[in-house]
Amino acid sequence: MIAYGKAQIVLDKIEVLRALNPIMEKYVNKGDFEMGEFTDPDNTCVVKIKVNSISRKQNID
Repeated sequence: MIAYGKAQIVLDKIEVLRALNPIMEKYVNKGDFEMGEFTDPDNTCVVKIKVNSISRKQNID
């Protein structure tokens, strides 16, 4: 599967938290964390991708 679109670095700290919350909840079992719990939140990069189209390889039997 290949997706085509535009990637953008998320700069808004609230949006960064919204993106990281599900990951923290799943892998660390610690959802709803506060920004102060980061050692250094400026070293966390979240990339948002707006997908315009998706292509996939067809299965030929």
